[in-house]
Amino acid sequence: MEKFVWEMVVKFRNCRTQKLRSVAEYIISKKISANNLTFLSLICGILAAYFFLLNWWLLALFSLLHLLFDSLDGVIARLTTETAYGRYFDLAADSLPVILILIKIGWYFKEIFSYLAAGLFTLSLLFFFLSKLNSVFIPLRTSALLTALISTLPFLDAPSLPIITVAYLAGGVCSLYALARQLQLAASKK
Repeated sequence: MEKFVWEMVVKFRNCRTQKLRSVAEYIISKKISANNLTFLSLICGILAAYFFLLNWWLLALFSLLHLLFDSLDGVIARLTTETAYGRYFDLAADSLPVILILIKIGWYFKEIFSYLAAGLFTLSLLFFFLSKLNSVFIPLRTSALLTALISTLPFLDAPSLPIITVAYLAGGVCSLYALARQLQLAASKK
């Protein structure tokens, strides 16, 4: 499963690099670094999580800005110099909105399993960091943002709890799978 996920990530990464190269080169010429854009991505991701269940339009705006800045920071890093710090910072900036959205689901809907999914995802991320990014990790950022957007569309009378429930349960299962694979890989190294 992880091979399929990372193959898709690499395909999208290569497509973004090709499509956004000229924009990234312009940003580089203005002396804006990849880490500057990662910081903007982080702020927009936090704001997207904040506006989830409060204001769909602002959720959509900050989700799109988060994804745009995240796309550009990766392209800029590949065109200049990628750093270990930048890779960790980028992954943290991508993952924090997921954790915040899962916690907000648990708080708003009184769904304890959403907290469990947030905990599993956080543990999976922590162990991935501890492995120096050489283990299994399943990114959930895009699926979390899409779920947040779809489940709270303006024409719905109320947030769609079935969509939200399926999404956080799937996220929890993916995180549990990643944790099991991380444990398996760590045990095989000993």
